[in-house]
Amino acid sequence: MKNIKKIIVYSIPMLMLFVLQAILAVAGSYEIGFSITILLLMVIYPLGFFLSSLYFSKKHGVNLYFIILLLIMFNITAFYMYKDLTALLTYSCIYFVAGLIGCILGLPKQRVLTKTIVFDAPIEKVYNTVTNNADWQYRTGLDDLKIIETNGEFEHWEETTNGVTIRFTTTKKTPYTLYSFAMDSKLFKGSWCAEFEEIDKQKTLFSATESIEYTNPFVKTLAYMFLDLDKYMETYQNDLLQKLKQS
Repeated sequence: MKNIKKIIVYSIPMLMLFVLQAILAVAGSYEIGFSITILLLMVIYPLGFFLSSLYFSKKHGVNLYFIILLLIMFNITAFYMYKDLTALLTYSCIYFVAGLIGCILGLPKQRVLTKTIVFDAPIEKVYNTVTNNADWQYRTGLDDLKIIETNGEFEHWEETTNGVTIRFTTTKKTPYTLYSFAMDSKLFKGSWCAEFEEIDKQKTLFSATESIEYTNPFVKTLAYMFLDLDKYMETYQNDLLQKLKQS
C-alpha cells in the first residue's frame, strides 16, 4: 500500500492521545482520570478524527485505511480499559462518521493527475496511434468504442467499460504536438490532454494529464476511495506501449 507510511505518520498524534488515556486509567486517580476520559471520548477524539481525516484527505485523497487504523488503535486502548463492547461500537460509529465527514470535506473539487512515459518509437507513430479511435481493440480497459460523429479532424465518440458509457469530444489537435478531448458522463465531467515531444528519431516523450470534476459529493467520495486513476492511466500507457511494439 503506497500511503502506509503516511497513514502511520498522520496517526501518531491520535496514538499519543490513546496512550495518554491508557496511562491515566492505570496510574491516575479515578476522579481526574474519569473527567479527562469523558473529555477525550466526547470532545477530543471526535474532533481529532475529523481534523486528522480532513488534513489527510486534502494531502492524499480519501483513504478509509487511515480512519480504520485510528479506530483499531482506539478500540485496543478503550477495550483494555472498559471491556464494554456496546460502548466501543457506539463510539466507533461516532468517530468513523466524524472521520468520514472530514475526508469528504477535505477532498479537492477537481482531481488532476499527470503521467509521463518515454516510448521507443517515432513521434509520428505515437501520435497517430493515440489519435486513431478506430483502432481501439488493443486497449484492455475498454469493452467498446463507438465513433458517433466525425467532423474533419474532430470526433465525437463513446467508450464503454463494465457497462458504464462515457462521451468524448475532441477539443484540440496539433499534429505531433498535442491532442486533447473533453469527457462527460452522468457521474463526472473532465478533460484529457496528451503532449508529444521528440527526444530523437526513435524516442518520444509522452505526457498525459487527466482532469476530473465530480458534481455529486457522494460520487466524488466513492470515486476517490475506489477509482484508482493512477492505475487506470498506467494501464492505458502499458497498452499503448505494447501496441507500439507490435506495429
